[in-house]
Amino acid sequence: MTLIEIALIVFILGVFSLVLRTVVVTVRDNTERATARARLTYIQRQVNLYAIEQGHYPPDLDALVAAGYLPCIPEVAVGRHPPSSGVIVGSAPFAAAPVDAGGWYYYPVEGSVHIACTHRDARGVEVWKW
Repeated sequence: MTLIEIALIVFILGVFSLVLRTVVVTVRDNTERATARARLTYIQRQVNLYAIEQGHYPPDLDALVAAGYLPCIPEVAVGRHPPSSGVIVGSAPFAAAPVDAGGWYYYPVEGSVHIACTHRDARGVEVWKW
């Protein structure tokens, strides 16, 4: 093998690894997004069910666990934040007081649940707007 052939093989392997890395990152991001959205939808439905059955929104998400609506508060991992099941109980709607802490943001007056992240996803949408 000549030096040119070896350089060509190294170049082809480099291009292949770049393409493979892009695919892996995209799949990981899509999986992360789908998991977070599914968990968000699940929690929001349980908050609404609690409100229908109890006549008011729960004061916090721990009340859903205590009343048996959730087995536990699920973790959420998005963007630059590590996985967290932490909950911030807000005194204002998320849009009025955005928090970039990871975990969940719950506004008990409206019973709204958001992911506490102001970063944008790969599609340019702010995570909390999911």
